[in-house]
Amino acid sequence: MNRKDVIFIMTSNNLDQIDKGIQNRSVLIDMNVPPINDWRPILPRVYENAGLPAPPDAVLDQVVQAGRGSARSIFSDIVMSVNQEVREKHETHLITLKACG
Repeated sequence: MNRKDVIFIMTSNNLDQIDKGIQNRSVLIDMNVPPINDWRPILPRVYENAGLPAPPDAVLDQVVQAGRGSARSIFSDIVMSVNQEVREKHETHLITLKACG
């Protein structure tokens, strides 16, 4: 493949099982799990963008720990939590309106 317009993106959880020749011809980017403290400034923004107060850091830390470093799992859990709070807030608002009218 003597092409300059092609990029191969490869992923593996088992780098030791990848042929050394392939490793030698590749740019290796290590994607280590960030520590919990690195998530703290990011996750509250999801709540803030939804107009909700963020839960305490201890609660967010539990979500990060449960996600085991998977950004997909962590953000999925946070987004589900935000969506649930928005639904509950909306339902409470509807109940209040029904009570008034």
